[in-house]
Amino acid sequence: MSVMNARIIAVALDEVSPPASAYRSMVLAQELASRAGATLLVVRIREESPRPQCERARLPDVIRTAEQAFLGKIIVRHVEVSQQSLTSTPPGSPNGSQYSAGEAFVATAAGFGAGLLVVAMTAEREPLDGLVGGVVGAAEVPTVVVPAGVDHLSTWPFHVVVALDSVPRTGRVTEQIRELYGWFQTSLSLLHVVHPGGGRLDGVSALAADRAAHMLQRSATCLGACGVDPSRIHVVVRTGDASKVIVDHMRREHATLGVLPVVAVDPGHRRQHGVTADVLSASHVPIVLLHAADDHGASYVIDRNQVRGHTIEDRLRAPNNRASRSA
Repeated sequence: MSVMNARIIAVALDEVSPPASAYRSMVLAQELASRAGATLLVVRIREESPRPQCERARLPDVIRTAEQAFLGKIIVRHVEVSQQSLTSTPPGSPNGSQYSAGEAFVATAAGFGAGLLVVAMTAEREPLDGLVGGVVGAAEVPTVVVPAGVDHLSTWPFHVVVALDSVPRTGRVTEQIRELYGWFQTSLSLLHVVHPGGGRLDGVSALAADRAAHMLQRSATCLGACGVDPSRIHVVVRTGDASKVIVDHMRREHATLGVLPVVAVDPGHRRQHGVTADVLSASHVPIVLLHAADDHGASYVIDRNQVRGHTIEDRLRAPNNRASRSA
């Protein structure tokens, strides 16, 4: 079964994040849903007992604006979580018995069969902390992380830079890339960064570069066999610091999205530092994190029936159905 089999894009809006984050994530989710012809699932996360003196995103205003601007279908889901879970440690921690806001969002999106998740970054120094970390740690489908300062997609032409450090071992990453291609009808650059040196002081050895090029060609062949038009795949080998080169290459190619596979290193935790965090901190475009676990059991799996929180309201919006908005 495809990992992105449902054309539903889910966006997380939590009221304890800065208001600007809610607007940015909503705008990006709308633009992606419009491009893909997908239904937009808006998951509003709010506290059971609101904290005083907290600058809150005006989520009803954000959602109302989306309903007025978006031409497709919108599903709005309200979930309440405790204050403790909003600030809880990542899944798998000693306090993991209470689901975090990120986990509640992932479980709600999974219940609707969403194939793509959208969440906005709120901290530049630790981009995978807080809500983003909870979502990335729990999700089983591609997750779009919207960096600070990114307000819109550059959608024409729609181009994606995929940074690969090896040939996908299981086909899971290949399948997710193929689905992104199918949803957004995009061209692809497969990028591999070779660290300078390679046993020499004057640069990268020819052997290392040749191996990298061969690896990318194998990846391109795999994608072609899965239905991606080979003429829309470009392979590039570059040298330098990985995170800096990835960000620079996205700028050079005017990328719409960047893509990074994220490997599960322990149950309940994904790699939250290093290249991924550096790219998120410096990127000028949204970054899609592909979950590259060897199998579905290797990563943290949510029991959807045990999500802490409950539905307040669930309604389906059609383009012309504006009659019953809630405040």
